[in-house]
Amino acid sequence: MLSFFFAAVLSLGSRSHDVVKSAQPFDAAALTWSGNADVRIRGGGQWISPAIDDDIPERHATAITHFPLTSALEYEFDRAVSDVTVTLFPLGGLKPAATQGPIVSRIDWGCPDGEAAPMWPPAYTVVTHAVVHHTAGANDLTNWAAEVRNLWYFHTFTNGWGDIGYNYLIDPNGVIYEGRAGSNGAIGAHFSCRNTNTVCISLFGTYSNVRPTDAALAT
Repeated sequence: MLSFFFAAVLSLGSRSHDVVKSAQPFDAAALTWSGNADVRIRGGGQWISPAIDDDIPERHATAITHFPLTSALEYEFDRAVSDVTVTLFPLGGLKPAATQGPIVSRIDWGCPDGEAAPMWPPAYTVVTHAVVHHTAGANDLTNWAAEVRNLWYFHTFTNGWGDIGYNYLIDPNGVIYEGRAGSNGAIGAHFSCRNTNTVCISLFGTYSNVRPTDAALAT
């Protein structure tokens, strides 16, 4: 399957090593697969071991991984896997964010579906707890609105969650982005077996070994 509506999604069956080529240059990618295996990828440079996205319980997945602009991605697993899907993200997404208010709305960060959910109408819950995630991706991007769009596409179509999984996202500059459609109380898709009664706040970046920025924490 191949589509350039927003990104390219290629379902590649059980190939443990392949080179994926694209007519449209891209600067980020994410992989999902079934089976216990480690993966490394190369996009126009050295082999790297991408961070793993633990928010996807149904299968294994990398975080959205950035590299220099390229038209080919090579990947390699260390053992046999199945159901390999590669999602490629074009440079900068679709359009820049509009003027930012206290919370950058879905329309302002360029969600193709605006305020509406593309597949699932919002369901609501009484929020009693907050769950704080990190996106497990890059810490040093310059266009965070584009990364929201990347996550929206990855969660909506590759993962099949009907919309972006997080309710709100915060970039290292402390800017808040509206995530899942439906505003306050909308049930997200972020925490296995406990999406009800929770709101999800996700910090852009990887914080397994480093501290989030003061601006993000203050927000």
